[in-house]
Parts: sequence; C-alpha cells; structure tokens
Amino acid sequence: MVITETSLAIYNKTLYKDLNPESLPTWLRVNLANMIADDTDTWAKEFSKFNSGTHNAQWLVVDMKLTPGASANVVRMVEQIPGFITDLDVTDLMYEHGYLGSYNIAYNPYIFDVAGYREQGFSYWGDLRAVLLKEAEPEIKTAEDALNLIVSN
Repeated sequence: MVITETSLAIYNKTLYKDLNPESLPTWLRVNLANMIADDTDTWAKEFSKFNSGTHNAQWLVVDMKLTPGASANVVRMVEQIPGFITDLDVTDLMYEHGYLGSYNIAYNPYIFDVAGYREQGFSYWGDLRAVLLKEAEPEIKTAEDALNLIVSN
C-alpha cells in the first residue's frame, strides 16, 4: 500500500476540548496501521483506534495490489480532527478525475464543516492548487512531468 498525508488546520477551536491524552500519538497509529493492514478498509479501521486529536490530517491510502479497474477500496481517504475520524472510499473519485489531489483542505463534508473550513470561506475544488492541478493534469504524461508540476506548485 501507498499512504500519503496532508495536514489539516482546525479553525473551530472548540474542537480542542476533544483532545485525548489517553490515546496513541498519530505517528504510532500510522505505523501500527501500516504493519497490520492488508487493505485500505483495515488501514482506516486500525488508524482510527485511539484518536488523540493531534496532528490532524487527511490520509490517502492506495491499495497497489488491486488490479486496474477495481471498483472499490482502491483508494480510501481518512480525515482526522479532534474527536472525529471519517473515512471514505474515493476510488470512483480517482477514476472520475484521473488523480486525487490533496490541498490541506478537508474533503469530507462533515469534517469540512465541523473543522470550520466553510466558515473561513474555503472550497476544496476551488482551492488555487486544485484549480492549477485540474488545468495541468491533461499535460502530464510522465512521472517527470508530474514531478515538475509538484516542484513548481
């Protein structure tokens, strides 16, 4: 599996009351999920245990052993804020767009609202990096093209 992480800001400061000191740090939960899981669903379930509410992030978990064209659980998006973890199978979204971007903005509508992104005027698809990636994506033909875009971003 391949796992990426993008930090999420917490604009709703009342969520900090849900920090849990009797939990496991994020780095440990990630390592445990990586060792235990053999699919995206299991990774999300294992990672979600003992949420501390610290190092809040969006995780993209890709199951590389599934055959191209698999209809579900190829890509799972896990988002964590204090007191909440959501996970979505975003395989269809990846197929629809041809890629998945991560912009330091919550995608899950619940996390987006509760963490305060809407109140701050953010838009997942309207984020400047999302717009730039959508415009550049048709021109990306090689790994070097993708790397050049990432470096310029």
